[in-house]
Amino acid sequence: MSMFVVLLGTMMLPFPVTLIPVYEIFRCLGMIDTWWPLFARSFFGNAVLIFMLRQFFNGIPRELDDAARIDGAGEFYIYSRIILPLSRSGLATIAIFNAVALWNEFVFAYVLTSSTAVRTLPLAVWDFQGQYSANIPLIMAVLTLSALPLIIAYIIFQEPVS
Repeated sequence: MSMFVVLLGTMMLPFPVTLIPVYEIFRCLGMIDTWWPLFARSFFGNAVLIFMLRQFFNGIPRELDDAARIDGAGEFYIYSRIILPLSRSGLATIAIFNAVALWNEFVFAYVLTSSTAVRTLPLAVWDFQGQYSANIPLIMAVLTLSALPLIIAYIIFQEPVS
């Protein structure tokens, strides 16, 4: 069985099924209530994003590799001068999806953090809600401020219209 089939199999597991084992792993490593578990998950890859990137790389014509090999290029040269420049848009898409997912993380951060010093922004918004009431104008102001960095990043990285 190939690694790709195993990766596709992990996509079939819902997130709540893996939440308790992941919590236990981070508890044994002493990382509960720190920033590390919130970032560590993104370093090991998301099955959906890996699948998207694989499909993107499969769309790059293999004839480019063969032509470079005929010209005497090595594997590193082919990767750095041909494949990597062609895959910038796919890598940027994966980076954006991963950044937005980390920015909006709620359940995982709620389970792994207890102090307010290491809480994420969605948890800070959750703290504005009381048990029996909610200050809706304050929550909307915080939500607007929380969306502001994403809006600024969109404006900065937007291609100019010609």
